[in-house]
Amino acid sequence: MKLYFMKQPALDYIKANISSLYKNYYQFDTPDWICDLFDYDPFDVFDVVEDFELADTNQQPGEIDLQNCKILYGKLKHLSDSQASDERLWAGLTNKTFYSYMRKRWRYAKRHLKKTADDSAAVLMRYFFKIAGRSGMFRNTLSRCWWTGRLTYSEKYSNRWELLDAIGSEDLVSKISDILYSNTYSSNSDIVEGFCEGLKFYRDRNIRVANREHIRPTAQYLNALGGGLLLDMFSAEEIKKLVIERISMLMKGIDLGVIAEINEDPDARFDADDDDADAAEVNVDYDEYLDSLVEPSDIDLDNVLGKITSVEYGCKILVLKHPENKTWVSNMPMADGELNLLQKNFLGKQIGATWRQGPNTYEIIKIWR
Repeated sequence: MKLYFMKQPALDYIKANISSLYKNYYQFDTPDWICDLFDYDPFDVFDVVEDFELADTNQQPGEIDLQNCKILYGKLKHLSDSQASDERLWAGLTNKTFYSYMRKRWRYAKRHLKKTADDSAAVLMRYFFKIAGRSGMFRNTLSRCWWTGRLTYSEKYSNRWELLDAIGSEDLVSKISDILYSNTYSSNSDIVEGFCEGLKFYRDRNIRVANREHIRPTAQYLNALGGGLLLDMFSAEEIKKLVIERISMLMKGIDLGVIAEINEDPDARFDADDDDADAAEVNVDYDEYLDSLVEPSDIDLDNVLGKITSVEYGCKILVLKHPENKTWVSNMPMADGELNLLQKNFLGKQIGATWRQGPNTYEIIKIWR
């Protein structure tokens, strides 16, 4: 199988004229029309690899993408990060090597054209980098799958895809955006591992975790922590516990305070296979799990994770102050020492406990000796 680069002049031309060319992706079975646009071959061979096929498109979109994360990274693991960041590579794969597959993936043969602005923007995003850099890498259909595989593949597990499977195929594109792309911590493998392990905790117990209601606020919570302290000080296991505790409190409806407004991805609508079908899928996914959801109060976190140390004399506590997102370490005195007001309120409390004074809320982030 040949992998192709799209030459930069050809790439630039198609992107600049996408509003008039996008209909071709709906109409033509092969990329011959792309070659006919130019008096030169718009593609260069980049590499030759063993033949492989992408996921069967006759299944749910999330499952297609999850399988493609495994296939693309597994087969193209030899790509360097620099090569995998190059728009020309992914434009070559989507417009040449996997052109027919892309049409099947997005059902272009069956889709009806709607608004020029939206339809052309969707083609631009799926086949190219609509926005240069990291944003484009995580929106392009195939690039996103490779990079998701790159960030979740781990040889420390017997199942190399343990972390990706923990994320799961439900609402996958949104979860990739919230966990692996939109937040600053995603380049830290320990944090990604801990986050996914936290999701695995619930998946192993058949407890469905909703992206908007639970995962996204938890990701923003970690992102806010990263603004007030170095998240690198946390181990993967500690991140896992933070994620489990945070999701548990969200499920219980505990008021955690707003760290950041939950903003929808403006390009998310372009990842829908069909507006009506996608809306039904999302609603069914969330509504069905509400009835079968195990009450978080039934989960004995201490029993499952091991003892979570409560604040006691002689320990240290890491405190986060809202809304400033300021952190500091408070050293609890020994038993005969004098406690300040904050320490008095946190004595005996566990990670996640909060105390409000005036406009500020103080939260326990970490406890250790």
